[in-house]
Amino acid sequence: MDPRIPGRKVQHVTATVPDLEGKTFGTSEPYVVERAKIIEFATAIHAAHPYHYDADAARAAGYRDVIAPPTFTAVVQAGIIEQMFAEMGITPDPTSLVAVHTSETMTVTEPVTAGDRLTARLVVAEITRRGPAAFLTLRCHIVGADGNERVEVVSTVVVGPPPEE
Repeated sequence: MDPRIPGRKVQHVTATVPDLEGKTFGTSEPYVVERAKIIEFATAIHAAHPYHYDADAARAAGYRDVIAPPTFTAVVQAGIIEQMFAEMGITPDPTSLVAVHTSETMTVTEPVTAGDRLTARLVVAEITRRGPAAFLTLRCHIVGADGNERVEVVSTVVVGPPPEE
């Protein structure tokens, strides 16, 4: 029992964050960006710019087709984030480690466009431990079929034991 709060049990944490610093995760197959998926995503996040919906407007501005909002890259990253979490032991089980996404920055070299074939490579760039939690700095490189980087996403995720009841 927790002496500070009557009736509350103390949770003994045995799960620890594995040391994955420097480890790379990647997509095995290219993600083919479909115009309909860009429009669906742009609609879901209430992106208002016509270049996300109107291919003629996007082409008139010099793009090959409609362009995706920058956060569309989350769709491309989803599979490799899932790989990393599985290796760390993060699952829907409420007694497993818990991850909280805390920050993210994106550097867009070239917008993601309908018809692109993208691959992603995620590197666990740094792990800083604070008590039972670990702060992970992740660098994800989204690359087109031509080998050129389109977007770099740098994010921070805090991983630790589940909250006490």
